[in-house]
Amino acid sequence: MKLSGIKDELPSLTFDEILSGQDDPHGLLKNIKPKNSSNKLQSALVSKFDEINQFIDQKSRLPEVESSDITEMILAESLYSIIEKHSDNNILRQMDRHNLLTKAVASIAINRDINIKNNNSKAEEVTSLEDIFNVAGDLLKDNSGIFELKHIPKTKQNKEMPDDVAERKECPDFWRFKPLFITMHQKLKDGEFQLQKFSNNSQIREGDFFILKGVACFVDSIAKVSEREDVHNPRMRLIFENGLESNMLMRSLAASLYKEDNGRRILQGADAVTESLLNISHKDKPLGYLYILRSLSNNPTLTVYKNLYKIGFTTTTIEDRIKNAENDIAFLEAPVELVKFFECRHVDPHKLERLTHTFLEAQRLKVTLIGKDGSRYQPQEWFNVPLGTIIEVVKKISDGTINQYRMNNTTGEVVRK
Repeated sequence: MKLSGIKDELPSLTFDEILSGQDDPHGLLKNIKPKNSSNKLQSALVSKFDEINQFIDQKSRLPEVESSDITEMILAESLYSIIEKHSDNNILRQMDRHNLLTKAVASIAINRDINIKNNNSKAEEVTSLEDIFNVAGDLLKDNSGIFELKHIPKTKQNKEMPDDVAERKECPDFWRFKPLFITMHQKLKDGEFQLQKFSNNSQIREGDFFILKGVACFVDSIAKVSEREDVHNPRMRLIFENGLESNMLMRSLAASLYKEDNGRRILQGADAVTESLLNISHKDKPLGYLYILRSLSNNPTLTVYKNLYKIGFTTTTIEDRIKNAENDIAFLEAPVELVKFFECRHVDPHKLERLTHTFLEAQRLKVTLIGKDGSRYQPQEWFNVPLGTIIEVVKKISDGTINQYRMNNTTGEVVRK
């Protein structure tokens, strides 16, 4: 079928005329009916909202109107238009996995000086395909102002601006930092750490915590720079509490914290100051501890087990973890005695605990006890196995040779396969 012959016979028509079937000698549009105009608008909104969701999935932040990336600016305008005019749209609300259609997000947008237009006029009725294109086209009109980069310096100066678009990616060793965030939150709660507005002369150092766009972040390392690079603007490894990381430039982080109303530095306590003076960093500290406890319970159900030990881990101090043992079913609601512990510096203490439990599964205590509150429970981290066997298993897991061994469940010993 030659399309050129048909094309020559077709006059210049509008979209509405095409859909209405006017001047359709071949009857190509005979059975085609225009969809309901509200469906067209809904489809356009859903498509744009999906783009916004995907942007946030990738970048872990809202699109910004003042971005130098045109696509991002358009998404930002679209987002705040949707917030203003379509926040009650049921289908969009079902897609709203980032809680964008809330008053809180709109408030943040205003606080960050993002221009949400105050348009109280009734939305224009969409009645044709041309109207649909106009809905999207409004974002690209010259008079919209989104291409007037009035807050961005001229080209020559722009090259010197800090890189503000460092990609965030999954942090493969986030387990190393998760305890730091937990401790930070606890010390904020206890009043030992304080929040402070980021000022333009604030320094950024390894081991510092900040609040950036509502997410806590931690400076793990600051890269060394060569003579040709800007010694005052090195790249940093920045770890975010949501499990992502970025290699942001120092000036970029400082600029983002300074211009954001909610940008905060987390002031650490006196201990952190002392450690800084002694040149002790987070990298010099254990990531956690694997501990082995003996129960001092006089419960007859438990005293029959002569090699009963709990194998657990903590990212705080062992003393803090066991101080309430007599009221905690994790410790059999009885006093305990610490018999052995391992500092975890290059291994995830939680993973080490899980692997040890798995290897000793056949020796796990299998009893049902009655708690002080009268409820039944089954201990999970207690094992009836000689202490020497536990220590041997932990060491072989740590040196990577455990796959060469198995448990002899009759003797309770570790033997070669």
